Amino acid sequence: MHPMRPAERVGVSPATVGRHATNPRNAGLMTTVRTGIAVLHSLTPLGRALLGA
Repeated sequence: MHPMRPAERVGVSPATVGRHATNPRNAGLMTTVRTGIAVLHSLTPLGRALLGA
C-alpha cells in the first residue's frame, strides 16, 4: 500500500505512516518495498495469520 493513501485517510503525513510501519516490519509482520517514490507495505504470512486474514 502506498503510504499516501493511508496517510490521507487518517490525516497524517506519509512519513508518519512510514515510522509507524517500523515495529510491525521489525517483528516480521509486514514487508516494505520501495521503488522510486512508491512504497508498498504487505503483510507477511505471519502477519496474515495474526490477523486471521
